Amino acid sequence: MTPWPFTATHIRSRARARRALQRQPARLLGLMALSCLLLALMPLPSLAHPTGDSHLRLQVLPGQQLTVQWDLALRDLDDELLLDSNEDGQLSAEEVRPRWAELLSWAQSQLAVRSAAGACTATPQPTQTARDAPELWRHDDGVHARLRWHLQCPSLNALTVHYQALSPTPDSPHRAVVRLMGQGPMQRVLMGGPRTQHTFRTHDGA
Repeated sequence: MTPWPFTATHIRSRARARRALQRQPARLLGLMALSCLLLALMPLPSLAHPTGDSHLRLQVLPGQQLTVQWDLALRDLDDELLLDSNEDGQLSAEEVRPRWAELLSWAQSQLAVRSAAGACTATPQPTQTARDAPELWRHDDGVHARLRWHLQCPSLNALTVHYQALSPTPDSPHRAVVRLMGQGPMQRVLMGGPRTQHTFRTHDGA
């Protein structure tokens, strides 16, 4: 009788090798799942930045006037007006300064204020000159251009703000923090996206 060619040690070794081979597909699947998870968690390059919040302040003045102060993110203004003239991805005061009048004109076209008696119209701004423009302010979401102008209103009753800047559709993410001051407690509302109109509780007189 021919002796068995494998010893017990050989048999155990072959069994361990067979189990190792059986476990390899499971290991490969685990590594593949881990790789997919890591890829899913990795940030992808941003193709477009989110819009910033703007800050709009309306101050009631004597003589049925309003002062408008509007802080708009430079990156949002660049999207609208292409301010980055050298296309280096950075905005400087030197690039913004020559376009200040254009910025002001664009901002005025994006905002309308009406009273119960009719539309408020822009008047020359006595404090904003070419020497001190641009006036830049830093907010949590970046550097903003601070734009100012005056409005003359036929009445202050039921001032209604029509806001359309940077919100072409109701689901646009841009929002504006709008404050009205000068008639009792400050009134504050969040506008933009689906909310493009708001009427404040205002009246003629102090």
